[in-house]
Amino acid sequence: MYQNKRFYIPTKIYFETGITDRLKDILKDENFKRALLICDSFFEENGTAEEIKNKNDAVLDIFSDFTPNPMLSKVEKASKLLKELDADCVIALGGGSCLDLAKFASAYRYADGKIQDYFFGKKKFEKHIPLIAIPTTAGTGSEVTCVSVCNDDISGIKSPLNDEKFYPYISIVDPRLTLSVPPFVTATTGLDAMAHALEAYWCCAHRDITDTFAVASLKSIFGSLEQAYSDTKRQNIEARREMSKGSLFAGLAFSQTKTAAVHACSYPLSSNFYLSHGEACAFTLDLFLLENAKFDKRIETLAKELGFVNVDEMASKIKYFKKKFKLKTTLADLGCKDSKKLAEECLAHPLYNNNPVKHSVEELAALLEELK
Repeated sequence: MYQNKRFYIPTKIYFETGITDRLKDILKDENFKRALLICDSFFEENGTAEEIKNKNDAVLDIFSDFTPNPMLSKVEKASKLLKELDADCVIALGGGSCLDLAKFASAYRYADGKIQDYFFGKKKFEKHIPLIAIPTTAGTGSEVTCVSVCNDDISGIKSPLNDEKFYPYISIVDPRLTLSVPPFVTATTGLDAMAHALEAYWCCAHRDITDTFAVASLKSIFGSLEQAYSDTKRQNIEARREMSKGSLFAGLAFSQTKTAAVHACSYPLSSNFYLSHGEACAFTLDLFLLENAKFDKRIETLAKELGFVNVDEMASKIKYFKKKFKLKTTLADLGCKDSKKLAEECLAHPLYNNNPVKHSVEELAALLEELK
């Protein structure tokens, strides 16, 4: 389709260590005067949110009443506050869940009808409040995508929603902010970014420009993930910068292509076995690297460009990361006793259709059973 040749992103991007210190200037330049700060509760507890509010007269209130994998009821609550404040912008400071909630809330603020109607695609958003996205992890790429992943309180369904109204108006990427992230989160969000880049590279909708961002992302991530994870003193700003760059570039790549089988599998893995999103993506990442390389010969070239002898060595490196980071790697680790049922749920997710290699339930179940 001709639309698959388009590269579109409306987001203004600021990428620089310490750039968050210029938030007041950015708000002034954009003439924003009534902002709601949506942030992870961690930043309210440690005083960061209040400090931002005190330094920026435009910030009227703080909202942090949500958990990872945000519920639609919390989106509604944030949206209601936006309306009460008559906010002219939203500032989202946090990880992927924070940005996901802020995206949905900024659009739902002007919506008419039940939130589930929008979540399940029965209605479309017509307008939204401009969003300033400030990621504090190097992984989701949410600061440059039009995807919001939330959970419906009623049905229990967790699903990504794509809408161009979700694109942040401004993205402020400050590697310094990722120093606050604990090692496990550094590891899992980093592997999530790796999955974004790899899936953008082999996704059916890939194109030259997304390949370029994906390759650049993978060079940064493979070269810096272990150093960032091992930075227990939280002083290696260069490794953090490379990881932030890798996450941003991966976001720019998959914002155009979407993801594929790895992410399709991540949803039932998260829902059924309570894995974080990044760990759920890592669970099948080496599996699909090897599977897709059988079909897409470019992946062998990619492995060599990244400094590996071949795809097998590249897959081994991913397995090494998973073991080093103490992630679950087998069905036994998950407590999964029905590989066929899990395979059925994975294959049922629409994102699986974006994968270059297709599998039957029996084939995928066998591959999952072979994971080590």
